[in-house]
Amino acid sequence: MRMSMATGWRAIGRAHWKNRTWRALVSRPCRRQIRGMHDVQTQYLPIRRDAARLVSALLVDESPQPLARIATPSPCAQLVARFGPTVPGGVDVHLLGPQRRVRRKHVGGGHRAILLRLRPGMQPAIAGVAPSESIGSAIAIDDLWGANAANRLRAQLAAAMDANAAAALLQAAIVEQASSARGASPATPRLAFALARLQASGVADVARAVGVSERQLRREFRDLLGLSPKAVARLDRFARAVRAGQSIASPSWAAVAADAGYYDQAHMIADFKAIAGVTPRALLAELRVATPIGGSGFSRPPPDASATLPTPARRTPRR
Repeated sequence: MRMSMATGWRAIGRAHWKNRTWRALVSRPCRRQIRGMHDVQTQYLPIRRDAARLVSALLVDESPQPLARIATPSPCAQLVARFGPTVPGGVDVHLLGPQRRVRRKHVGGGHRAILLRLRPGMQPAIAGVAPSESIGSAIAIDDLWGANAANRLRAQLAAAMDANAAAALLQAAIVEQASSARGASPATPRLAFALARLQASGVADVARAVGVSERQLRREFRDLLGLSPKAVARLDRFARAVRAGQSIASPSWAAVAADAGYYDQAHMIADFKAIAGVTPRALLAELRVATPIGGSGFSRPPPDASATLPTPARRTPRR
């Protein structure tokens, strides 16, 4: 049975930003730094040394007011802990699987979340479920680690006195889970190497570079990410096009398409409609109203907590 938030974060879940309980969680200089559009706060936290091989980014996202939120798709899963007055028991932990579509949601006021973005290939060891089985889904931690472990973690999070303490608990939990698993696949280092080169090269070139067949490379991507190399490259092109469009007041969409790696503008528009459901122009208009979910590709994280895929200097357009 889930515990209520008897201490610490119980007050946080019910408090507005002006409430001194939540204000105590984040230093004043940091509050000034992360206060942004619609007064949403996103704070990147340092990653523990023993969790660094499992987690690529760790952040706290806080919505003091009810807001429309939006997030870019990502090939990597996230472990999410939510705190708020409408969350059952006051605290909820779930795995958000790889996402192939833009997500839109309405977040109630007074809600906070801690998000751990998992490194490519680490989901099976941490969650015990294949990425292909969690695409586009949110899976309760009870269904991954069992009721006893889930209840213990929720109780610990409910007693946490601040965001750093809660984040440390989540990191300790995934380190424990990973240590009891069979270990990372031997293909995981190869996956990271392939991801870094996939943006500027075709699948055949990447397979040769890592020393495997195209068929094996595709199988390893599906086993460790749940997506094919082509699907991962598609999401990356889309995210690059969005960021390029946001960085220019009146973007030339033909130039944005070429720089992002699309064959032409028509191919880019088709991708936007498939992934976001709207045209590039309509999505940019939406982003001026809806607030990006912290850590998504629609927001700009600091260099040490950037998105999973590195940035090449220039890319060769592909059909």
